[in-house]
Amino acid sequence: MIKIAIVENETEQAELLRCYVERYSAEKGINCQAFVYENGLDFLSQYRAGLDGIFMDILMPLPDGMKAAERLRRVDESVCLIFVTNMAQLAIRGYKVGATDFLVKPVSYFDFSMEMDKIVRAHERRANDSIWVSTAGSMRRVAFSDICYIEILMHDVVIHTSSIRSAPCAT
Repeated sequence: MIKIAIVENETEQAELLRCYVERYSAEKGINCQAFVYENGLDFLSQYRAGLDGIFMDILMPLPDGMKAAERLRRVDESVCLIFVTNMAQLAIRGYKVGATDFLVKPVSYFDFSMEMDKIVRAHERRANDSIWVSTAGSMRRVAFSDICYIEILMHDVVIHTSSIRSAPCAT
């Protein structure tokens, strides 16, 4: 599932982006879920890792999008961040906080879907990140997204996953 946050203080713009997420989901056959926040403060106070993309307005109160992005990057450097703004000259500053891109209002569905394609590709890359581990004489590929936790017992590394039975890895 692709998880998208929309941080937008203008109700109509937030609803438009939320509808775009639904349309994209239906057209591409990809399960997407959108979470809408009216301001940066609400977004930051409820933020949990696991989002794939964020569409954030720059000009909004509590704090503005740029300050919210700076705080976001302190806890999550990898989530795709797309600024949405009326003023293209402000969006250029977004690259200082690692913005993936920016969209100028009014946002067209075509432009939105191009950004969603980037978010989906990044999601797929993260889902395919893995390591090879040696288990009982054979090699097994374990996706990072599948790992629940790792522990060391004596001199063995034990990887606990959500889909395969845990087995000690050769050290």
